Amino acid sequence: MGESRPARYRHHRGLVQAAVVAAAVVIAAHGLVHLVGVALLWKLGEPGQLRYADAESAPGSTAGRAWTMSR
Repeated sequence: MGESRPARYRHHRGLVQAAVVAAAVVIAAHGLVHLVGVALLWKLGEPGQLRYADAESAPGSTAGRAWTMSR
């Protein structure tokens, strides 16, 4: 039969913890981007040269075509 289940997967624990930390960092960064978008939309400020109008995709770009097709 061999090892028990916890002993068998013990070496995966570090990988799982790294994946959880990486996912948390990605989700936190995504949330910060949304906060910047809300601040721009509510005209709470324009950080540097960034304006809310800049958030629209450029015509002809992949994102612009996807936006046009979704309407």
